[in-house]
Amino acid sequence: MTVDLTLGHLMELYYFNDDDSISARALFMKFLTSPLFGVIISNYMPKKIKSFIPYLIGWVVFSTFFEWLTVKFDYLTYTGWKLWYSFIFYIFAVTFMRWNLFFIRKR
Repeated sequence: MTVDLTLGHLMELYYFNDDDSISARALFMKFLTSPLFGVIISNYMPKKIKSFIPYLIGWVVFSTFFEWLTVKFDYLTYTGWKLWYSFIFYIFAVTFMRWNLFFIRKR
């Protein structure tokens, strides 16, 4: 069994707006929403780990729910991706943001 990890294959896991090509609208939405959510998540991130755990859970649940809504309303279409992949990804992404923010604020 071989796994094709080329960019073309990875791009086929999902697409936006019933269009499997890269559209200006989809790129705009990705480049707009991701940084905005990142700034909001980072800005209010608690410093203490005891406060961070519920914060992490809240953002992971919210992000997964938001993505589920985009699938439900046919803005995002999965072709090889699963919603639970995103749930796991969001756990790592928010944790990485906390780690990164630690080094940014340290300077």
